[in-house]
Amino acid sequence: MRKNPIITGTIILTATGLISRLIGFFYRIYLSQAIGAEGLGVYQMIFPIYSICFALCCGPIQTAISKNVAGQTEKKSSNSGKAMFQSGLILSFSFAILVALLIHLNAGFLATYILLEPKCAPLLKILVWAIPMCSVTSCISGYYYGRKKAHIPAISQLAEQLVRVFSFYIISKIWLSQGMEISVSLAVIVLVLGEAASALISIIIAGFHFTGLPKSLIRLKDTLWPNMKMILLISVPLSANRLCISVLQSAEAIMIPNKLQQFGLTSSEAYSVYGILTGMALPAGVKQGNKKVAGQRGLY
Repeated sequence: MRKNPIITGTIILTATGLISRLIGFFYRIYLSQAIGAEGLGVYQMIFPIYSICFALCCGPIQTAISKNVAGQTEKKSSNSGKAMFQSGLILSFSFAILVALLIHLNAGFLATYILLEPKCAPLLKILVWAIPMCSVTSCISGYYYGRKKAHIPAISQLAEQLVRVFSFYIISKIWLSQGMEISVSLAVIVLVLGEAASALISIIIAGFHFTGLPKSLIRLKDTLWPNMKMILLISVPLSANRLCISVLQSAEAIMIPNKLQQFGLTSSEAYSVYGILTGMALPAGVKQGNKKVAGQRGLY
């Protein structure tokens, strides 16, 4: 009896999600001890921007790639599926580079007038490096979801989590041994390292599958625009929906520390309360597919 790919994929993704949550649980404890409740609150503040970037550049395009590749796979047309993936990757990566550049150039404005916390400016400049890598991972994962090979996105997801946790542990130990203070920037740096590891492993795995890539890229010029139109037809409504959700979640995340300060707490006390609430008591990391789409993305 042949294995049902849907059931197999569900089991793999469920197991991966449970393992990631377990790792994230211990990571959250260590992170809160290393950077403190206030640092955790400031760290959480950058994820509204990250979730909006994901809604614009990654998640919806991943879904569109998965849907179209699945359709081509059912028609026994693997080459068309590859062309669809390549078109989606070009589209997503281009958006990601543009968005990352805009955020980097306007980090001070976003931190001061949108997030209402100037301390977030240097963190945003580090965070933007993760956006293009996240787009690559999302597109590759979307392709393999469409091919009913869920184990490949699961591998990249675990790699991201493990690299993030062990990188933070190792680097923090080195810094402490040299008398350096553990800052919030380190948490953002290891987040980028985790995304880089996930993207690298996804690229390596995809490299074994995409044989004859130069020839397929030559053929791509004839199908690039039609494929992009098909992807945008699906991804634009999804982007609008996810963007609305991300904006509402972002407004909540921004208003909580601000209102706490208006009602008498100092900035340090407000971010400590916010860090305890969102990073310790009510972590809100949510996964869809292989990526997080809620505001609090980084703790898992």
